[in-house]
Amino acid sequence: MPAVRAFALGALAEVRLRRGDPAGALAAADMAAELAGALGGSIEEGDARFRLARAEALAALGRGEEARLAIAAARSRLLVRAAAIPEGRYRESFLQAVAENARTLALADAWGAGAAAVSPGA
Repeated sequence: MPAVRAFALGALAEVRLRRGDPAGALAAADMAAELAGALGGSIEEGDARFRLARAEALAALGRGEEARLAIAAARSRLLVRAAAIPEGRYRESFLQAVAENARTLALADAWGAGAAAVSPGA
């Protein structure tokens, strides 16, 4: 069950980050990304979580440019998923009420990886 494993690895990455283990968080997030890639690029549940954890782990490891690129890609993927939600209020809720989604957007803005910084296809 690769999707469930990817979800669990995203949660593990988040826990490792909060416990001060960015290298362990990055390893878990990278494994989740590999599984998501094998499933066509994303997973329904937990996709934003492992992408956010990966960007935060890179930042914590002092890999600022990689972190900025990772959060830009996470933002781009998140906006693609949001665009598939036809009703505006639900789309806005998806972006703002889901903690990892809101944090992804906030970090993308804070790290200069917002709309103007993201190239097409990121």
